[in-house]
Amino acid sequence: MRFFRCASIICVTALLAGCGGSQLPMSAPGAMPQSRANATQAERGGSWMRPEARGEDLLYASGREDVDVLSYPNGRVVGQLMFQGGASGLCSDRSGDVFILVGSSEFNSNYIYEYAHGGTEPIATLTDSGVPFSCAVDPTTGNLAVANVFGLGKGFPPGNIAVYADAQGTPTYYSDSDITIYGFCTYDDTGNLFVTSQRQGEPIGELTEGGGSFENITTNLGTYPGSIQWDNGNLVVAAYDGYKGIQSVYRLKISGTYGTVVGTTALQDWGGKYNGRYLIFAQFWVQGASIIGPSFFGGHGLRPSFWHFPSGGKQVKIFRPPGFRMSDAGGAGVTVSVAPSNMRVRK
Repeated sequence: MRFFRCASIICVTALLAGCGGSQLPMSAPGAMPQSRANATQAERGGSWMRPEARGEDLLYASGREDVDVLSYPNGRVVGQLMFQGGASGLCSDRSGDVFILVGSSEFNSNYIYEYAHGGTEPIATLTDSGVPFSCAVDPTTGNLAVANVFGLGKGFPPGNIAVYADAQGTPTYYSDSDITIYGFCTYDDTGNLFVTSQRQGEPIGELTEGGGSFENITTNLGTYPGSIQWDNGNLVVAAYDGYKGIQSVYRLKISGTYGTVVGTTALQDWGGKYNGRYLIFAQFWVQGASIIGPSFFGGHGLRPSFWHFPSGGKQVKIFRPPGFRMSDAGGAGVTVSVAPSNMRVRK
């Protein structure tokens, strides 16, 4: 994970890699009630947004030092949100609010900021004493789930899943005994929560709606999954493929505690080569008939791109905001926020 110029997660992950087992090269309890005024880590003075952004659908993308905001799908830069040390995972809800995870190099002050669509200052802040890596919002309740990749106890792991009722207050914590390093999470359209591990051989966990403990999902993927998102009745999974990285995303039909591959989307770059491997390290986003995520762009590093979904093939567009580079170490990502004035059914 890119976090904070190697002052935190990526360095800790490297140390833990020698503890046994294989894991992705990325990257707890305790939270304080939110405050509508608290923005300790947010560099609000450097943030900006064009007035017309509030009326447009927006793509938020975590960079190495900031979150860039682009009109979607044409990719015009309309804003930028600045944070001390940079941001990592992010997600959005049905109202267009965006949640951005921001950490501290001291490992003692990790924040979750909620921004209104097109806003430049947080409308709410949650403080997380774990190390937040990814997030998801329950479309049925508005609950916010945060995957804490690590706890902050001696020796670090275990992490956990923190669920904030209505995205506020003190969270309830859940753990899967078979997951040691938490990765990405997503809700389905009925309030079931899915989470992946960053360690090879560990399962996808499912916390059913109203349930108090995780169940494990067995799949026929043949590899272990990274980034995930629910879409149109299926769990969309970027699955790791050793040194080849990721060439495809897979659609899993979940039935009970088993997930069956029902579709594969191969992703290619503008040269026709497979180039979706970075999706396992960052939260991709499925928006209607598109899948959006990081793709390597020559010597310019990772840039947000989108492909047709589920047909895949070559990139439809590479977004090229000036000076912007996505993290190449994982834990960042993209999300689409639909303008409230344009609100339509979200998937």
